Amino acid sequence: MAKNIGLVNASGMYLTFVDSDDWIEPVHFDFLLKNMTAGSLCVTGWTRSEQKSICLGGVVKLSRDECFIKALGMGTFGGYLCNKVFDLNLIRQYDLSLDEEIKISEDLLFVIQYLKHCNGGFVLKKCESYHYIVRKGSLTHLVEMSEAQLWSQVNASIKISSLLDDESKRVKQMVKVHSAKVLNDTYVDAFRINYMNGKCLKDLRRRLIHVFLLYVFSKEFTLHSKISILLTVMTPRLAGHIRRYRMAQNNHLD
Repeated sequence: MAKNIGLVNASGMYLTFVDSDDWIEPVHFDFLLKNMTAGSLCVTGWTRSEQKSICLGGVVKLSRDECFIKALGMGTFGGYLCNKVFDLNLIRQYDLSLDEEIKISEDLLFVIQYLKHCNGGFVLKKCESYHYIVRKGSLTHLVEMSEAQLWSQVNASIKISSLLDDESKRVKQMVKVHSAKVLNDTYVDAFRINYMNGKCLKDLRRRLIHVFLLYVFSKEFTLHSKISILLTVMTPRLAGHIRRYRMAQNNHLD
């Protein structure tokens, strides 16, 4: 995995990741490093827009618990690597790396592993200095996927749950909420690629029904994603067809 090769060869105090076809504002690193402290995490916003953006807000300090919750949510914090600066000494101290068995959500798993050892974080408000370009053929935008890719998010979620089992009640509650998103995405993708293991699909939907209300009432997820979960619970086949159609349209537009 290229990111792990980068980790091994990195030097200096801090570490960040930039995908080769994305781009950053000239002030991106200035803002991040200005607010970074040893043993912490600094986060900026990101955008899919090609237009230059301006950073207008201040800085919000988050506790370790708040960082876990934001990383597991769908806001600009998220489980991404590209919008964060990490303490390289902390990574070296705990021998952290990306799990090469996980093909989707490996970034989130790494962020959670890092947060286990850091003392909190800083978020730059209203600052979208990282420009994310949607790539045709990306694993997260594939119309077709292998069975291993299908179950990758579930496997990552299981590992995250194990890592956070000794954390606060708030964090463990958010792990359950995040699992609802993972179960929904996997269930809908299974229908989208015509995955025919009925027993697995029934088990996924049963587990989703047990936790979906936690997701619906969470403040960390979008209305669109909540509607998606409700569709899966109420009309799963329709949800799968809608997902397949939207992804096919996105790939066509690309």
